[in-house]
Order: sequence, then structure tokens, then C-alpha cells
Amino acid sequence: MATVDIWPPSIDEILMVGETQTIEFKSSLSLMREAFEQLCGMVNADTAKGIVVFGVAPDGAVIGITDRFDAAQQKLSANARDLFVPRIGLEMIPAERDGKQVLIVCGKRAAGVPYHEYRGRAYIREGASSRQLSASEKQARLVRLEVGRTARLSAARMAALDRYLIEAWERRSMRNPEMAKSGLLTLDSWATSLEKQFAEATDEDKPTFAPALREVYWLLIEHAREYYASGSGYFATKDRVIRGLTAIEASASIDSPGATLLDSGDGTSNPEEK
Repeated sequence: MATVDIWPPSIDEILMVGETQTIEFKSSLSLMREAFEQLCGMVNADTAKGIVVFGVAPDGAVIGITDRFDAAQQKLSANARDLFVPRIGLEMIPAERDGKQVLIVCGKRAAGVPYHEYRGRAYIREGASSRQLSASEKQARLVRLEVGRTARLSAARMAALDRYLIEAWERRSMRNPEMAKSGLLTLDSWATSLEKQFAEATDEDKPTFAPALREVYWLLIEHAREYYASGSGYFATKDRVIRGLTAIEASASIDSPGATLLDSGDGTSNPEEK
């Protein structure tokens, strides 16, 4: 199945792909209710986003809309504002194809929202159609959200404690370079892999990687201390670990994106360049 990689995509890209799990065509604004039911299903699916294009038939033929763009946008915005719970963020993009006007409506589910309801019903998109979420499915989403929030907060508290413990630990650590050197590169590779998985994970999955990443960070900074002592290589490693722990701590916030784990090349020196 073809997909679109840029969001929001252009009308040409949308028409080339056709209707999918994240794209729905509606020939007229009179089908607004059905369109928003489908959009509700799309944003409640795993992709958490969807597009409805008004002025295009289900087979992809461009029909166009007769309403003025500003009037159409006001009508759609008012309907979405009054009937989506929680409110959904919409982006409306006027476009033209073959001399005919179409309106692209893009929606996304915000982080921390288990599901949206439209007219009191929650839908989920499966393939090119939508169905209502059952009561048990809605409850499971609420539970999963709360479990994820609790796990993120726990990981954040541990990471915050770690940042303070590092200062106490480094004051009493002793240098043992021969033992540290052999494991430093291996730990650096492990940390890089976990950082990448953590950065690319969804908010729900980040707590899965946080404990392992914390453990590797501690081993990495311990080996760096033993090998570099108070040299620049140790402080580069320490900066990397602090940034990583800060990112874990920040990931507990579901209202704003957390810190970004930086590439390991910026943080850990090569033991051969001691």
C-alpha cells in the first residue's frame, strides 16, 4: 500500500495514494458528519492522525466544492469545536486541482489523549472504514495511559536521583584504567543503541527502555571515570549521561516533547584518544 511521508501531504500526493487508513475522500461538505466520524476513527488509530479531502469522490475523481473556502472552514471548525471531545486540532488547507477547489482537513490526536469522541461516540479506523470503540476498549486505553504516565514519572524520578548521585559517586571513585578500557567501547555501543531506541520510541514505549538505559549510563560513567580519571574524556561522557538522564526525566511530561538524546559521537571520547 502506498503511503505519504510528508505531513501534511500535497493534494497531488494524496490523489496519487488514494484512500487509505489515514486518508478519506468526500465529494461534498454535506457529508461532514460522516467525514468527521471517519476522521475520529483515524486519529484514534495507532497512526494518531488522518486526512479528509472534501471535493473528491471515493474513486479519486476531483469534483470540487462550491462553497467559499472561508465559509467552509468556519462551518467545519464550528462543528469540530462543538462535537469533538476532547477538542481536536484541525489544519485546513485549501487546494486546487484541474481548476476545481478542494479542501484538505488534517487532524491529529495529541499526546496524552487516549481517544477522541465525535457526537458522543469513539471510533477507530480499520483499513478504509471505521467502527465504534467498545466500552472495554476505551477503558483499556485509559488504563494504558495511566500505567504509561506512572512509568514515565517513575523513570523521571530515578533519572533525577541519578544526576545527583553521580556527583557523590565521582568524589569517591578510584582510577583503574586497564580494567575500564576493555569495557568502555562496548558500553558506548550499548548506550548508543539504547539512546536511539529511546529517542524513536513512542511516549507509551519509552519507559520500556529507560531502566536499561539508566543502568548502561551508570556502567559507562564508571568505566569512563576509571579510565580517564578527571580528563576531558570523562567530562564528555558525564555530559552525555546527564543529557540522557535529563531526556528520560523530560519524557515523563505528556504535554510537551522531552529533551533529545544527542549522538554519542558528541559525548564519549575514544579511549585511544585519551
